[in-house]
Amino acid sequence: MHRFRSDLQASGIAGVLDITFEIRPPATQEPRLTGSGVVVVNPPYTLRTEMEAIMPALASLLGTADCPGGRTEWLVPEAG
Repeated sequence: MHRFRSDLQASGIAGVLDITFEIRPPATQEPRLTGSGVVVVNPPYTLRTEMEAIMPALASLLGTADCPGGRTEWLVPEAG
């Protein structure tokens, strides 16, 4: 995933938003799905704020007690 994100940052495409949501800490013993993510190019201007508002509620409903929750990050800021 690190290379994917680095390649997007180097692409020259503006407005690349990375949204990640984890429902449990990374597995230490057995491989298992711990979360999900999506990269949105040119997202609607309210998407980041809306995702940051809803992720705590999703974490409390779907996550374990030590759930990392979610985050949003501009890989490449919007132009302008």
